[in-house]
Amino acid sequence: MRRNGRLFIILGVGLAVLAVALAFLMFSGANANKTVQQAPAQVKIMVAAQNVPAHAILNEAMLQEQTIDRDLLKGGEVQAKTEVLGLAPKQGLVKGQRIVKSDLEVPGLTNDIEKGKRAVAVPVDRLNALAGMVRESDYVDVVFSIKVSLLYVLPSRPLELETSTAGDKDKSTLPAVAPGDPSAYVYPGEAGSRFKMQSSDGKGDPLAKVIVQDVKVLRVASGTNPQAQQNQQAQNGQAAAAPADMVVLEVTDEQAEVMKFVLDNGGSFTFALRGKEDHDPSKTNGITFDMLVTNYQLPAPKSVRLPGEKQP
Repeated sequence: MRRNGRLFIILGVGLAVLAVALAFLMFSGANANKTVQQAPAQVKIMVAAQNVPAHAILNEAMLQEQTIDRDLLKGGEVQAKTEVLGLAPKQGLVKGQRIVKSDLEVPGLTNDIEKGKRAVAVPVDRLNALAGMVRESDYVDVVFSIKVSLLYVLPSRPLELETSTAGDKDKSTLPAVAPGDPSAYVYPGEAGSRFKMQSSDGKGDPLAKVIVQDVKVLRVASGTNPQAQQNQQAQNGQAAAAPADMVVLEVTDEQAEVMKFVLDNGGSFTFALRGKEDHDPSKTNGITFDMLVTNYQLPAPKSVRLPGEKQP
């Protein structure tokens, strides 16, 4: 009887231990499942892949994906590159810094101007804009042309006349013979004589010179309807070039002064388009009629002496 009682006691203790073990395992499993269920989700955000200066337009090389726990989000983080490509940070970014939407801006013209440079708007027409073929990010030289009125000192009294009035008899009359020195009056076209070449309107002596070199075109703008103008050009049998009313150039302060002077003082200009990788400066002397005769062998006109004609 005692043996049977001990057996029951041992069996009861064993069952109790087994029950405790099963309860422990069940409790541990429940906690494990609870821990797995509470693990935070992972999300991808965009961070700066390098130091980015303020107002620099973001491109793919500046952006990098980073995976973090969702619980660590602060709000507003950008989660895809496509959300920010083409935008710019208001303040500079350091490598690894999170990209936040509220810290970005839509870039304008000021974002494209290099430090130390300025933007200057220049009105253009079909000719000096190369028939609409000047595009943004091209580089151009500016060729300036103007008519200059010279003053002549005549060997008679002397008289000082402007170019535009040198041949106007109503303005001045020279004596038939130079006082005391007949040789002062030379015959037109004879050896040692002088002549003046002017523009067709006779109002000045033309000259042209490259005055600004290697400036970047920031914008090409038009105040008209581009499509309507191209359609009209096509109807007239003209090449449907993109029209342009205004070109914005990136220049230094000194070049800005030059362009302002050109635009305000009656001259004209045209753009000379540079090659894609050509930024070397060039040196020119400019050009006048006198230089065309001297340096480029432009034929010089002479007067005709008739046989037997009595000369003055």
